[in-house]
Amino acid sequence: MDLKQNIETLRERVKSACEQAGRKTDEITIVAASKTRSAQEINQALSLGIPAYGENRVQELIEKYPNITSAGQAFFIGQLQSNKVKYIIDKVSLIQSVDRLSLAEEINRQARKCQIVMPVLIEINIGREASKGGLEPKDEVLKEFCDRLMNLSAVKPSGLMTVAPIAAETSLRRKCFEEMYKLYEVFCGHMGLKKAVLSMGMSEDFFEAILEGSNMIRPGRALFGERK
Repeated sequence: MDLKQNIETLRERVKSACEQAGRKTDEITIVAASKTRSAQEINQALSLGIPAYGENRVQELIEKYPNITSAGQAFFIGQLQSNKVKYIIDKVSLIQSVDRLSLAEEINRQARKCQIVMPVLIEINIGREASKGGLEPKDEVLKEFCDRLMNLSAVKPSGLMTVAPIAAETSLRRKCFEEMYKLYEVFCGHMGLKKAVLSMGMSEDFFEAILEGSNMIRPGRALFGERK
C-alpha cells in the first residue's frame, strides 16, 4: 500500500469533482474512515495532511486513541449505543451519527460532565433502508428533531450525514445525494446558518457526493486499500 500515492490520487479526484461542480477544493474535508486500520496507518494519513479520522466502533476507538500521535481530529461515524457514549465523549470532536433523541440526551449528559459542548451531525436514512439508522428524510421530521436538540445545552447540531445505498446504481446515489442537499438547505434555514456540515460520500461514491454538494467525505479503501 502506498498511502501517499493514494492520498494524492484521492485529492486529484476531489479536485476534478470540484471543478466539475464549480466549487473550490478547500470546501471539502476528507475524513479517513479507519475501521480495522491500525494506529500506525492512521498516524501516517494524518501526517500526510488528512485532517481527521473516523471510527465506526467504540472498542476500536478506545484501543487506538492512546497511540494516535499525529495531529488530527477523531470523529465517531458509526452507529452509537447510548451506553457507550461515556467511553468516547472525551476523545472525539464530532459525533456524526445522531439519529434519536435518547442518544442525543445521553451525549448531552456526558458532555456536561466533561464541561464541553459536543458538535453532532444528524443522520438521515436517505435510502429509506430498514437495515440502517437515521431519521426519515422529511423536512418536518428534521425540523422537529432540530428543535429538540436545541433544548440540550451541551449538544451542538452542526449538520447532516448519510450513507447512500451501497449497491445502488450511480444515478440512484446521485438522486439520494441531491435529496440530501435539499434537506441540508432546510437544516441551514431552520437553524439560521449560512453553512453547516454535509457529510456524505465514501470511497465508492464521494465523487458524486461532491457534485451534489457534500463538504465532508469519508473514504476508507480509497486511502488505505482493501481491508485485510
